[in-house]
Amino acid sequence: METPLLGALPELDSMAVIGLIHALEERFGFIAEDDDIDGETFATVGTLVSYVASVTGGCIDTSS
Repeated sequence: METPLLGALPELDSMAVIGLIHALEERFGFIAEDDDIDGETFATVGTLVSYVASVTGGCIDTSS
């Protein structure tokens, strides 16, 4: 969960972040607000999971 993301993966540029946000919105059924997301959200896998859990009320179904 502490695997670094932003700044550690060259493939994770601004367009990839937008694509990832969109995929998370589609998969978990929420809409990300611009004010809720910053670089810290994408610091590690754990911070990203925590963000998704916070906007979905902790209801993260990873079964599919």
